Amino acid sequence: MPKPKPLPPAHQRFLDEYPLTGNAVRSYRAAYPGTTYAAARSSAARLLTRASIVAELDAARSDVRKQFRVTVRKVLAKRAQLAFSDIGNVLDLSDPARPRLKPYHDIPPEARRAIQSVAVTKDGVRVRMADQNAALSALEARLGLRTAITPLDSLLAALPPRVADGLRVLLAHPSPPEDSGRGRPLPPARRDDQFDAAFALAPLTSVDGVSAENPPPRAGL
Repeated sequence: MPKPKPLPPAHQRFLDEYPLTGNAVRSYRAAYPGTTYAAARSSAARLLTRASIVAELDAARSDVRKQFRVTVRKVLAKRAQLAFSDIGNVLDLSDPARPRLKPYHDIPPEARRAIQSVAVTKDGVRVRMADQNAALSALEARLGLRTAITPLDSLLAALPPRVADGLRVLLAHPSPPEDSGRGRPLPPARRDDQFDAAFALAPLTSVDGVSAENPPPRAGL
């Protein structure tokens, strides 16, 4: 089996930088000084498709995981600690007007890891914790818990339940029913009749002053 050719020095410099920064453009510009951002972006993208570069990066990641004993389970556990951290484990909030930092040995290790910064102010202590939303988003993505919310779902969620249910009924039956006696489709309902049907399902509910007892005005009538 032929021995693989050594990589060009610039490619090796890219491989040295990329695992540390995770930024392909920055790594490419470190390997090829003077390259413009646009050129580095396209060239780095092409470089990352080469089989020799991909193989070297995979080997480097494997070595790092083995050296530092990094596993998916450990990473997810740390993410979960950040996502569910409680500032009450760090601060004494018995006097809300003057929060105090708890003694070091009274703060659990997982809570200490979630601290980003601590500052002393004239009113007490200001503690900045890890971004819980970012940690939760990472967990949701990794565990397949993220579900896309459509604009329609957002609109229906903002409406009173009975109004939303009425609109769902209308949306579930967009086609006009057939006349069972003659087998011909009935004429489509007018838009204002559809509004009446929706609000008839929610007679005690109002949205912006509109209700079944006070329906929207019918244009053109």
